[in-house]
Amino acid sequence: MTASDAQFYTGAIRPTWRLFGARRSALAMAIGLRFVAAVCAAAQVVAAVQVADRLRTGGLSRSDAWWAAGIVVVAVAVQYVSMFASNRFAWVTTFEVIGEVRIRLLRHLQRIPLGRLRSAGTGDVSAVVSSDLEAVSNFAHN
Repeated sequence: MTASDAQFYTGAIRPTWRLFGARRSALAMAIGLRFVAAVCAAAQVVAAVQVADRLRTGGLSRSDAWWAAGIVVVAVAVQYVSMFASNRFAWVTTFEVIGEVRIRLLRHLQRIPLGRLRSAGTGDVSAVVSSDLEAVSNFAHN
């Protein structure tokens, strides 16, 4: 990956963040919940590695096994709830923002002289608007 490639990927974050305006807190909540889910996934792996290591060395007690099982069960539950809430925040917020952007785009297109829109072709304008909004939507909620 070159330096210009990295700049392209980080360059999409700022305009998307600006686009979300007042709804940034919900998007930040979705990002935070994704992080919590990732930490829970790591906790499961750490618990499994600890159990495997203690089984290998013969130092696994019954209480250690129950603690590890409990950690895994709690981590799985928290991971599931976090991912569900994260997806809900991201999808609902993105849906609302894209709806607002479509309304703003429609108002803007209504102010453009009809001759200019006809010369560009209504299909071309529609395709550009649809594909751009779909790209923003995919970027924001994934």
